[in-house]
Amino acid sequence: MAKPTLEVCFRGPFSAMPGSLYINLLKELAKLNGLYLWTIEYESGFLVNYVGKTIQGFASRFAQHAKWVGSGKDVLDPDYFSLGENWLVENPTPETILKCVAQYRVFVADLDCDELLLLLIEKALIQRFLSVGGKCKEFLGNKQRSRVESPSQPVFVRSESVIHGLGDYVLI
Repeated sequence: MAKPTLEVCFRGPFSAMPGSLYINLLKELAKLNGLYLWTIEYESGFLVNYVGKTIQGFASRFAQHAKWVGSGKDVLDPDYFSLGENWLVENPTPETILKCVAQYRVFVADLDCDELLLLLIEKALIQRFLSVGGKCKEFLGNKQRSRVESPSQPVFVRSESVIHGLGDYVLI
């Protein structure tokens, strides 16, 4: 008997409060697990820079991202970032870090499933953005190129907003 289709719906966008590195999430999402997309506004939609997963809750995972970026790691040049270009800044100032983080728009999809299924869906989404090519491929920061095992059940992915490379609906 075939397993039922799992629906993944990305909600958002969420962003950092002005002058903050922390993403302002709805309270009911903070402790949930699932998948997330770090994006920027780009050409009447959103362009994905990072695909991630968490089993420790979105707020906790995003706090790790804030600590990482706040320490000056993987900070993209905000002037090029807004154009869909990935240019790292060496030794960024606190102002540059805040300007970069202020451009992020984050989408979350809460999922109650095991870590392996989250990993498989995360990798499938990365492969999806890479296979679309163009800016979707160029702008993606985590380009895991390993072959992806398909999830053991069909996965239906959608978003409430236009996310370039995702389309309206994708069946992985």
